[in-house]
Amino acid sequence: MIRRSNGVEIPVEISHSYITTADGERLLLSVFHNISERKKMEEQLQEVQRMESVGALAEEIGNDFKNILGIVLNAAERLKNQVPATPEADECLEMITSASRRGGDLASDLLIFSRSDESDMMPILVNQNLEQAKTVLDRSLAPGIKVLVTAQNRSAAVRGNGRRLTQVIVNLCLSAQSRMQKGGTISVRSDIIDSSAVRKQFPAAAQADYIKISVTDDGLPLSDLDLRRIIEPYFSSHKGTRGAGLRLSVVHSIIRSHKGFMAAMNGKDGKTTFSVYLPVDHYEGEKERAALPEDYYFSGNELLLFVDDEEAFRQLMTVEFQRRGLRVITAADGEEALRLYKEKKNEIAIVVSDLSMPKMDGEELFSNLFALDPLVRFIFVTGNLEHQLKLDLLRRGVRDIVEKPFEFDKLVAAVQQVLAGL
Repeated sequence: MIRRSNGVEIPVEISHSYITTADGERLLLSVFHNISERKKMEEQLQEVQRMESVGALAEEIGNDFKNILGIVLNAAERLKNQVPATPEADECLEMITSASRRGGDLASDLLIFSRSDESDMMPILVNQNLEQAKTVLDRSLAPGIKVLVTAQNRSAAVRGNGRRLTQVIVNLCLSAQSRMQKGGTISVRSDIIDSSAVRKQFPAAAQADYIKISVTDDGLPLSDLDLRRIIEPYFSSHKGTRGAGLRLSVVHSIIRSHKGFMAAMNGKDGKTTFSVYLPVDHYEGEKERAALPEDYYFSGNELLLFVDDEEAFRQLMTVEFQRRGLRVITAADGEEALRLYKEKKNEIAIVVSDLSMPKMDGEELFSNLFALDPLVRFIFVTGNLEHQLKLDLLRRGVRDIVEKPFEFDKLVAAVQQVLAGL
């Protein structure tokens, strides 16, 4: 490190060599190279590597946490049917159930940031995405800062990666927090903007309507220089601020991958507004399945194969399915399940399996069973599944996918739907 005349220290790399003058004098030549940009790149690479490690750990913890909560939630439901009803018992069981649901939501928030598949593009209802981001922010922002979400068109959709778009909103708000030392309000608003208005600001914009997401804060305004530099790779207006989120250049790259645009400005009232523009996707919503007949019930002859590596979960599910009239056999992994299916292929009516398991995972199990029996009825229960993989599994013949933690009646309804051929 060397210190400039203004007191600022900069990292340098020094190289030495000997030179000989015309008079034959031998001198030592030292050259100082400013390596600030290289240091920044190394720090950025280390940051990316740390985030990848944290993401992988978050995914593993989130999935395990959901598995544990699934056991707690369904055990509480079982107790509701067995414990004599008293106000105290009902209150305790409701507390367990409510806490399990909140824990599941927290695990889902954790999984939002665990993976980022750029090919995972699907129709996203923007205002649902904003509400999801608000849920994360309510747990993350300082106590004196609140988030206000205003939605103009609740059915507006874009085509994108839901986790990535949530990251954009969360990190714009975290950036705002770093300038809000005295607290205040962050306003998040969505509007539909006509294509002509967008093209005036961004000539490269498509001839389509755009959804504009505005994030406005009560904090200190950005300087004119900062406003011009917001998308530079190493620029941050909140260096050293804890919990400031991703660099705005990373946020900008996510928006560009969604064929969108970003702008920032200070209003006359001194408030800073970041605006994100994303092209509208004409989304008609998911088609609902036909309803079960009111008199539908299990015959008592159906045999269900339940596959999960958690012994407590297998025991719990066995009891609950048997209470509802199904016969049940279980397997701890895909290899055991495949062996059982080969032995009892003509008896097994449906297979319900976890996705992540040792020896043979659920996806490989399904592939083997489908090759053995293309008519196999198969349901996945899993803690976290990328949308693209979900679509792929459903296209390949998986009948349904239920996310953990779930209330048991939800899984029963899925089993009923599949057995009824709906």
